[in-house]
Amino acid sequence: MTKFTDCENAVTPYIAQLMQQLRSLPYHLQLGLIDFARYLRDAEEPYRSQIIEALQASLDKLGVMMNGIIFEALGGLGALEEDENNYISVVRQEIEEVLSADSIDSDEMAWGLYSRQFDHPFDTAYWEEIQGLDDSRKKRFLTKACRGASTSFVFFLGILIRRLSDFNDPGTATVIARWTALPDKKSVFPQEAIDVFISAHEALGHLGAQLPLSRGVPECASDHALLACGDLCYWSNRTDVNDPQSADQTLPARRVLLDHSRCAGAAVLQLTTSQMLSQDGTRKSLVKEYPNMALEICREAIKKRSVQVSYFPHGFRDDVANITDFSIQVLGALGNVDDLLLLKTLCDHERHGVGVLDAIKRIEARTRF
Repeated sequence: MTKFTDCENAVTPYIAQLMQQLRSLPYHLQLGLIDFARYLRDAEEPYRSQIIEALQASLDKLGVMMNGIIFEALGGLGALEEDENNYISVVRQEIEEVLSADSIDSDEMAWGLYSRQFDHPFDTAYWEEIQGLDDSRKKRFLTKACRGASTSFVFFLGILIRRLSDFNDPGTATVIARWTALPDKKSVFPQEAIDVFISAHEALGHLGAQLPLSRGVPECASDHALLACGDLCYWSNRTDVNDPQSADQTLPARRVLLDHSRCAGAAVLQLTTSQMLSQDGTRKSLVKEYPNMALEICREAIKKRSVQVSYFPHGFRDDVANITDFSIQVLGALGNVDDLLLLKTLCDHERHGVGVLDAIKRIEARTRF
């Protein structure tokens, strides 16, 4: 209740007192106290020191997941700055070891060091040293990290692929290419898996490199549809293709998506154009790049709502209702007067009625004159 107010100093003595009993407190109270401690860098002594000591004493006592939260709190309190400065020499030595070797182990180590920029008690040290490398050494480091990345943990890999492609060196395509394979449907991080898949296709397109001959064996409609989306992302990033929507190069992929529009097209479009993948507007949207195709797919999805399927069977925004919501939004953004009749069939629908009315208003506003 007092976080982000002027009352922090007044409650700091009580926070320090509660911290002494941290390990015996209920889980939700532990989380609240640790989170609150992040904002007490300017707390009066001896309370700040007492809080730091209590947090340090709780490391490895509350579980692995809590360690990360505790380290964040210690960082917020400024308790890691001296240790982090002393750790810089270790980071430099690790980077040199990676760059001087040419082996599978050193590639895997490069991926580990790269990941520590985002998830490590001394992440700032890793970030500054890696970002401070000259272009030649940084490109070698990122290439090794991309080659050594694990398919079971793909956090931050999409960022790495994009940074690697920024060097505009077609030679890096060989390490990027394997990430164009169909993502694991059992991935516990489906959004990140799709980000990697899309980033790899975009990167190869940007570099003007060829797509691999094999990107996984498609076994169902959603597999075929997702590979087609990968193709379209690839061609929309090729500098030698001026109008992807009508280009001969994209025709096979567009046909595949339209062929599977009765059950899987809209779901993969939704998956690959999620706001979580937007990259602050810099990523090209397939819906915007291929509006005519997107409209046809979403019209079919609304007509055949009950048979829509998604690539990931996780139950998060991948059911029939969410796919229909997405399709309605696309019609609202791109549709014309011919779509009004289809939309009006859902005006009284308990779930979709409000979205349909909004889509109708948008179409009418565009076509009124």
